[in-house]
Amino acid sequence: MSLAAHVNHLVIIKSPISALSIGLSSLVKLMVSALVSIFKGRLTPMFQFPEDALSQEKPFLSGSKFGLADFNMSWGMDVASQRGYFEASQGKTWLLCRIGGRERL
Repeated sequence: MSLAAHVNHLVIIKSPISALSIGLSSLVKLMVSALVSIFKGRLTPMFQFPEDALSQEKPFLSGSKFGLADFNMSWGMDVASQRGYFEASQGKTWLLCRIGGRERL
């Protein structure tokens, strides 16, 4: 399964909870917390693989230029970072900047 699919599962599971009332949302969060933690745990190797693949010689996943692989990875990475599915201190900040075509922080 791709990064985007895993992120989509988390979004689909967690989004309806925000529309519920406070008491009901707490109960639903408690019921789905195990499932959410499983999906978050599966994201870690998906973030590590491209992190290991990027270097100064190969700044993008496609090589020396921004390509389709970088574009496909950028959506999942941006959604995951905005939703707080990983910490920037885990070493992924460099990956987000590289894939997004921005300068390194």
